[in-house]
Amino acid sequence: MTATVTLVTDRPAFVPVWRDVLERHAFAVRVHAPSDLGRFAVHGSAVVFDAASDSLDDDDLLTGVGYVRAAGGVAIVHAESDLEPIVLEAWSRAPSPTSSASSARSDGGSIWIAENASSS
Repeated sequence: MTATVTLVTDRPAFVPVWRDVLERHAFAVRVHAPSDLGRFAVHGSAVVFDAASDSLDDDDLLTGVGYVRAAGGVAIVHAESDLEPIVLEAWSRAPSPTSSASSARSDGGSIWIAENASSS
């Protein structure tokens, strides 16, 4: 079974940046607008939030991350960076798609934040 990663964004240019890296590592990719939050399944899955989305303010971002964590998923907040090491690190620590809800939370529900290393 292929693991699926959901991208939450309203910026078309955001999708290929993540899709290329994820597909290179055999992940399936779904894309949802921030307004769809709460309308798609996240139980035990990985969700990448585009912090630069125009329709995703700080409150929406916190709500989305909380929603994913409460469902036993891995939340990633993207604020620009080289994605390859982030993808490898985040999913090496994520629960397997076949794990139970209790074991899916055994890592404490990590939140991964991708930040631009060149910004200060």
